[in-house]
Amino acid sequence: MLDFCVFIFYNQIMENITTIHFPMNSMISDIIVCGAGYHQFLGADAKDNKNPFAKNEYGAYRRYSLHLVVSGQGEYTIKGKTYYLKKGHMFALFPQDSSVYFPNKRYPWKYYWIDFIGVKSEQLLSQIGFTPDSPILDSGDSYKVLEKLFLSNITTCQNNPKIADVHAVSTLLQIYCELVKKKTPVLQPDKKTDGYAKKAMNYIQKNYPNPNLNLKLVAAQLNINEAYLSRLFRADLNINFVDYLTKVRILAAVSLIDEGNKVVGEIATAVGFSDPYYFSKVFKKYNGISPRDQIRLNQETAETQSEKQTETEE
Repeated sequence: MLDFCVFIFYNQIMENITTIHFPMNSMISDIIVCGAGYHQFLGADAKDNKNPFAKNEYGAYRRYSLHLVVSGQGEYTIKGKTYYLKKGHMFALFPQDSSVYFPNKRYPWKYYWIDFIGVKSEQLLSQIGFTPDSPILDSGDSYKVLEKLFLSNITTCQNNPKIADVHAVSTLLQIYCELVKKKTPVLQPDKKTDGYAKKAMNYIQKNYPNPNLNLKLVAAQLNINEAYLSRLFRADLNINFVDYLTKVRILAAVSLIDEGNKVVGEIATAVGFSDPYYFSKVFKKYNGISPRDQIRLNQETAETQSEKQTETEE
């Protein structure tokens, strides 16, 4: 097995870049990992939204690649369609497909990436839902697992160069498995407890605007013990009651903002938060950005799309 090289450098566009290059003659797999790393952009240097990878050698990518956005936001354009990405989103690059991607000028992103080639690369991506016509994915509940895999791949390969190529392929396959699990519905056994969990979820979905909604109230509606309902959430849904309720409320808040709602206090009340300051804190914890900044970003995105549409019509 061959060693690899690590390059860490700085320039005016990124805060830092870590890039690991792997030997491309490995015979351990039908898929060969040829690089991995992360890019983190500085807000001041991203203000002009200039794509540092818009040169010819990057305009048409030469490898397959998976990216995971871990903070900030950015844009990715492929086949004439632009996608607006944020923390938790993934996007794929494909050989010979002209594409460009760059950070949002106000909230520049950081992302992890892994490059690969091989006869089964396209098959691997398509099986988890990535194609040139559908190049993005929301990692959802798999985000923490995926973030750990991408990051540990970089650190492990840096610290163990003699097994770097084997470890990188193993990591890529673990990423594949995690995304396949996300895409494939998990079959649950037909049991009474599963019915209670589903009833609780349905009740929460319908009543989350109620600021007094809690475990005791839902348990009473289902006529079961609070502790029992709490165990069901952990056992059947792998999440505690409070986290599930909070997630439902925050997702609803995001939808309201996307629909054009602009008053933070009204949004907080609509999704069950009596304190708008606490709502803003929780919203930022889940989305990496405050609701006020999300509203402002949506306005800027809408204006940009409107300008592009006007230019196209002209």
